Amino acid sequence: MSRWKPVVRRGEQTTLDRVRPGTRVRVAGFLGGWRGSERLLKMGIGPGVEVLTVSQYPLKGPVLVRVDESQIALGRGLARKILVEPLP
Repeated sequence: MSRWKPVVRRGEQTTLDRVRPGTRVRVAGFLGGWRGSERLLKMGIGPGVEVLTVSQYPLKGPVLVRVDESQIALGRGLARKILVEPLP
């Protein structure tokens, strides 16, 4: 199983678990294996998709995001594998 690791430049891209609530971002890609990527794609979260972070629960709680008209709770580990870039 191959693992795709893109070059991340400071200030350009980060992971979804580090985005403040109320911020709109665009998915740039995934870190990790194909199973997590496939799961995210089935939920409608893929490269180029705009995501709004709704809330983040403290410690190891879920990250709540809005994709189109759906609200999705993602585990912290899965959110850590979603590479995002801020929208202007």
